[in-house]
Amino acid sequence: MRIALDQFSLSGPGADRGLGRYATTIAAAAHSTPGISVVNVSGSARDDGTDLFAVQRQLGRMKPPPDVYHATAVHHLPLLKSSKWLCTVQDTIPLDLKQYSKLGLKSRALFFNARRSDRILANSEFTAARVQDKLKMSRDRIDICSLPVSRAYFDAPKDLPGTTRAIDGLKYIVAMVDLRTPDPRKRFHWIPAVAKALANEDIYTVVVGRGTSAFPLTDHVFRFDNLSDTELAAVYKNAVAFFYPSAYEGQGMPPLEAMAAGAPVVAFQNSAISEMVSEPTFLMEDPSPWRQGNLDSALPSDSLQQIVAQVTLWATDDNEMRSARERAASASLRFDGTEFRAQLQSAYMKFGSQ
Repeated sequence: MRIALDQFSLSGPGADRGLGRYATTIAAAAHSTPGISVVNVSGSARDDGTDLFAVQRQLGRMKPPPDVYHATAVHHLPLLKSSKWLCTVQDTIPLDLKQYSKLGLKSRALFFNARRSDRILANSEFTAARVQDKLKMSRDRIDICSLPVSRAYFDAPKDLPGTTRAIDGLKYIVAMVDLRTPDPRKRFHWIPAVAKALANEDIYTVVVGRGTSAFPLTDHVFRFDNLSDTELAAVYKNAVAFFYPSAYEGQGMPPLEAMAAGAPVVAFQNSAISEMVSEPTFLMEDPSPWRQGNLDSALPSDSLQQIVAQVTLWATDDNEMRSARERAASASLRFDGTEFRAQLQSAYMKFGSQ
């Protein structure tokens, strides 16, 4: 079977994260799948990935045409269908959250174009259910293939890198942000309240990610921008906990990466987060579920108190901390790549049986 694999995300900025990392990971697994011949398709799509004609031209140049075109995002599907389609759906955010309605008719049209796919590849059971509901597709046309965690997190070094030596020996939690563009579902505005409350317990907050300079620098707060996977893994490994306030995720990689490095997680029971984190003691009831649409709400005081109590327990009780780290590592094991490769192979093989 000959598969044309979408790698358009690698031609734009941010190719090392998000869709770019997904495309790279899919490619590595696909090229090692027995019985599959994979041809990467890339190069001339616009940075935002919505130049459907560029995708069409790339596929049109392939001789002979592929048996299957695997698009790694709905906006990488062409207009004309000359082969079978497998389309990855990372999430259905534009269809679910009113705050993203500015994406408008164009975004909705791209999702509904994906209904023409022979099969859908979702990255979680949650996303599969949303695709089934929003695109009115039968469940038997949807496969699950959850993105694995990079080996860098499973192999996290014990020593902090020189770039983060300022936090060596401190008790701290980690929170990840991307403050370059607004993203209300992430609820980054909950982090300062947690940081302030933990400072009273002499526990620091380490803010990592992109655009961290926009995060308010106060007492007991450190900011590190654009760390490598290895650097970030070491920061996680030495943390008391990883705080993840997101209201909605199609999969949710940051808490998985933190757990693989051995950090317990404080997150909320919602969307795919419950499915990915899976360890019940790391999940709190969400005080403002995404279906309510109130993503700008403040973190309630009782939820804040619960977060502080849990983090303080781990920070002050060595046995509790050791047990939490063991549970974190155990919960992350199924994302080491083994299951991912098997899921992808199974999805591809279903085209051979059709």
